[in-house]
Amino acid sequence: MHEFSKKYKNHVGFSKKIKIKTINLASHLETQNIDFIDEYISDAEGHDLTILKSLEEFVFTNRVKKIQCEVTRNNKSNPHLNTNNYEESFDKFLPPQYKKICSGWGSLLTVGKFDDVPSHYEFMDVIWLNRMN
Repeated sequence: MHEFSKKYKNHVGFSKKIKIKTINLASHLETQNIDFIDEYISDAEGHDLTILKSLEEFVFTNRVKKIQCEVTRNNKSNPHLNTNNYEESFDKFLPPQYKKICSGWGSLLTVGKFDDVPSHYEFMDVIWLNRMN
């Protein structure tokens, strides 16, 4: 799907490339007769926005209540080459009914709290809430 920057590749290690079969998440949900998502949580190593965009029909028809994704911070370099996972790109993609309700680091985010993330962190978690549901 993508490669890491040289700096990040040296940090995390890399042994070989493998090919895997992927599926479209929206198509899979439809085959399972799922038509509403209460809470969508993603930490897909730089592909969170790409995967979320596969749920565009769900997002734009108000069938996702809450979205939590790990994003690349806007003012940081992206260690995942050839992907766009910046927070501002999520904000541009999501329709106006999705309000950012918290951000920080970790899965225990508190609604209404926008935690400072250590300056050396390239990523953070963000939650958006659909105000139409």
